[in-house]
Amino acid sequence: MLGAYASVAVLIAVSIAAGQAILSLCGRRRSSWLAGPVGLAAVLVVSGIAIKLPGHGTAVAIALAVLFALSLASLVKGGRVAGGDPGLAVAAAGLVLILASIPFIVNGRVGSLGVGLVNDDMASHLLIADWLNT
Repeated sequence: MLGAYASVAVLIAVSIAAGQAILSLCGRRRSSWLAGPVGLAAVLVVSGIAIKLPGHGTAVAIALAVLFALSLASLVKGGRVAGGDPGLAVAAAGLVLILASIPFIVNGRVGSLGVGLVNDDMASHLLIADWLNT
């Protein structure tokens, strides 16, 4: 479960940095709550392109590392981003993480919930399996 939390932390860090860099390049110098969603959209686009390159997962990891480095360089070059109380954002993110973790903590594992001896919801699981296969 620790690996899942580490993956989420990396995804959040890259998304916020990339989103704030994009917003900064568009003229918004103050930090914004929109940085996360904008950055997540950028991460999805970059990952979608990189997954088709040779190396697949390794190419995605390298592309996201480059995106993160370019985002930080853009933010540092453009000056410090001012604004907001980071403590409130961290507290809100922690609360959401704890609440979202409850089903996985109760189940004792990370993965698709509902998969068990009686699998009544095959459609979603077959879609996920097909996506993983391709």
